[in-house]
Amino acid sequence: MKKQSKFFRLELNDFWKGLLISVFTAIITAVGDLIQKDGSIEELNYKVIMFAGLAAGIAYIKKNLFTNSEGKILKGEGKNK
Repeated sequence: MKKQSKFFRLELNDFWKGLLISVFTAIITAVGDLIQKDGSIEELNYKVIMFAGLAAGIAYIKKNLFTNSEGKILKGEGKNK
């Protein structure tokens, strides 16, 4: 298992995963919007799609920022770390 970043620290890998989450969320939001609009691409709400992707990526990065290397949220690192 790959080592996680420490509490209040981010690794470059966290940003790549956050970007991936953003893209997947935007795609899923766009597909849902397409289904609601009966497949009409012209009526897609691009601002909502982009905001949903951005919000998901930021939420993922914030979660990783507040998670320690043991995967515990809002718990500082142990004395031996």
